[in-house]
Amino acid sequence: KINIVSSLFKGEHDVEASGKILAQNQVGTYDLLGLRLDNNEIPKPLVDLLVKHVLLPRYPAAAPNREFALPYGIQRIECRPGKLLVHQGGAH
Repeated sequence: KINIVSSLFKGEHDVEASGKILAQNQVGTYDLLGLRLDNNEIPKPLVDLLVKHVLLPRYPAAAPNREFALPYGIQRIECRPGKLLVHQGGAH
């Protein structure tokens, strides 16, 4: 019996994820939009299956689109062209 998931992730691979994150008022959410493995696009339905059957059983709090408290006193995160701004402490 061959475990397809194990064979996909056996050895060393280049992984590129794309997504979106919303972070404000000390709360964040994220959505995984795409995944590339060794420069090959993984179809979104397969990404969703991997999240459901591999990620969530091990890390249930890591579910996409589930709110989470931002760590390290982060209030909000802003994406600007060429930079990511992380605001900590009081509201800025």
